[in-house]
Amino acid sequence: MPALYLHPADPLWQPAGPDAVAAILHAAGLIGRPDAAAGPGEFAAGERFMEQLMFLGCAPQPVPDPALAADGAQPCSIHLHHYQQVRLLQDEPRPAVRCATCRAAATVSAPYTCQIRYHCGQCGREALLPELDWRKGAGFARFFIEIRGIYPHEAVPSDALLNTLGGLSGGGWNYFYIRR
Repeated sequence: MPALYLHPADPLWQPAGPDAVAAILHAAGLIGRPDAAAGPGEFAAGERFMEQLMFLGCAPQPVPDPALAADGAQPCSIHLHHYQQVRLLQDEPRPAVRCATCRAAATVSAPYTCQIRYHCGQCGREALLPELDWRKGAGFARFFIEIRGIYPHEAVPSDALLNTLGGLSGGGWNYFYIRR
């Protein structure tokens, strides 16, 4: 199922506990009730779900309410992912990575860790892998918010949602898409 992922710009940040994030996202209206059938950290879309995302294009088709899902349509749901170590989550095939300064193609190879430095042969800039332009197809973090049912470039997080998350982490947030 396609998804929009949100993650802190600081890949090492993680919340003190999952309940703190869930409480803030519930107060903002992004998440609703926990989805007990799906597992811990999984939630139905909240009452202000459609306000927390900005839908693009002329005919987006998100289904925030499972009761309104037509045959075969998957309702949107939100999943909170916590990891002990920084992980790279990425779309397949992996996006064409670029230098964030000069936009030259960046050749990076596994393992993809947030401590590896990349030296751009075009402009000479040195950057950590998370600082490269992954073209909205990947992200490095210990904590991710996955919003299922959002196709690539169909929606972006609202400024209000990004500000709420920034207040939680003390820094900026990024987003990317996975098509699966």
